[in-house]
Amino acid sequence: MSNQSKSINQSLVSICIPSYNHEKYIAATIDSVILQDYKNIELIIDDFSTDNSDIVINSFIDKCKERFVRFEYIKNEKNKGISYNLNKAIKWSQGKHFYAIASDDILMPFKTSLLVSEIEKLDDSYAAIFGDALFINELGEKIYIDKNKTIYTTQPPNSYNTFLKFFGQYNYLKSINNYFEITYYDIISDLLFLPAASVLIKLSAINEVGGYTNGNRVEDFDMWFKLTQKYKMALIDTPVSLYRLHGQISFFGDTKDTSKKLIAMAKDSLATILSQKNFAVLFSKNETYKQLFYSRAKIAINHIAQFEPIFAKRSADFLSRWIFQKTGEKILFM
Repeated sequence: MSNQSKSINQSLVSICIPSYNHEKYIAATIDSVILQDYKNIELIIDDFSTDNSDIVINSFIDKCKERFVRFEYIKNEKNKGISYNLNKAIKWSQGKHFYAIASDDILMPFKTSLLVSEIEKLDDSYAAIFGDALFINELGEKIYIDKNKTIYTTQPPNSYNTFLKFFGQYNYLKSINNYFEITYYDIISDLLFLPAASVLIKLSAINEVGGYTNGNRVEDFDMWFKLTQKYKMALIDTPVSLYRLHGQISFFGDTKDTSKKLIAMAKDSLATILSQKNFAVLFSKNETYKQLFYSRAKIAINHIAQFEPIFAKRSADFLSRWIFQKTGEKILFM
């Protein structure tokens, strides 16, 4: 074993799989953690599923106990939401670094080793590092998506097979050495989408910002805001996970989502944006941030308006009064 490998393996990495009703996919997810070429890992799986996920998970118990330096499978008595489960996993974790993977996504075998190696080259001003993610479908096939959000299994013109290229994130970021730098400015202005399965976060930084916000369904978006208030994040142009899509994608999920779920996520997204408004003003004394909040909030309000137009209008009026106090200009939503 090389000295570099020995150095990497000194850092314990805590991984959480918040499992919910993914009996068809969770075996592949667990296998992808087991097959990580990074050895010093502890794993926690949380579950309150109504399908056969529990049977699948239990078939891996012995293998997980043998593979990981520390392992636990915790079953909730009821479904308490993703943020609650992540916070519970954080309290359990003893690692230097932490990340979660949804129970339908898959890790590349080198994800952990690559990201640990890269983040430990950076100084203490960095709290997290991301890689990219390849799109896969329900069958696990790599797929491409065009800008009209139609999924293909082959590569047509103007289509993309990675998360960050599809959302155009590389266009906005500052390149530094072999990575891109992500700041609070990037999160609020352009970088709304980041692949959560492709991140590695310093556990100390998560604890410093108070963990995830319980009840928030856009928990990753909220966490990026919290972290970048105090730290920077880095991004490397390498896919490290497989992001599974179920049907056509939309802003807050796939087309199989019910309107109830979509509206809840849109409201949480809007609430997350509004929770940042005072910090943004302190962060920059000019009007730039107010305009950025306008554009970000407008996207969420447009989605809410499809299902709850009265709530959307009230939100728009509230935000307009805050952003455009002097001019009285109103946010217009479709």
